Amino acid sequence: MRNRINLLLGRTAAMVAIAMLLVCVVSARWGVLWIRHGSNTWAEIDVGAVLVGWVTQSAAFAPSSIQLLHHDGWGWSGWKPRIESITSGGGIVSIPIWIPAILLAGLSLWLGQSRGQSHSPLCRTCGYNLTGNVSGICPECGRPIPPPRSKCRTPTPGRTVRNAPVPPA
Repeated sequence: MRNRINLLLGRTAAMVAIAMLLVCVVSARWGVLWIRHGSNTWAEIDVGAVLVGWVTQSAAFAPSSIQLLHHDGWGWSGWKPRIESITSGGGIVSIPIWIPAILLAGLSLWLGQSRGQSHSPLCRTCGYNLTGNVSGICPECGRPIPPPRSKCRTPTPGRTVRNAPVPPA
């Protein structure tokens, strides 16, 4: 069961990492800005990063809104993390999207590995290690164990298998 959960988490992390990298590339050309007037903050997905900013003067902000941004060229300025303070009392924190995407990709690789376990047979229902089991039934959950699949290819009539001995004529 643990292997199934690890596999599911690993695949999910890989899909999220791919989606984040896609957002990273797309946001280099188009961005989204979200302004919250009441709290004088804004959040933005733009130039390959998630940016969060704040100001102390409420007059600097337009009413709360969501705006779509379009760059004439590809903007890659968000590829490095940064923290900036503005002289008027505000600031900007920029977190590049590729950093959590790479961390998630690493997590998906780590969860997808067998972690040194041998390739011992496991019950498909409960994950119990079936090494040495001769009864054909999982002692943990009682499910019948299907016979192991043969790793050898057997020739079928009309087909040849590479490196198979040629029958005498």
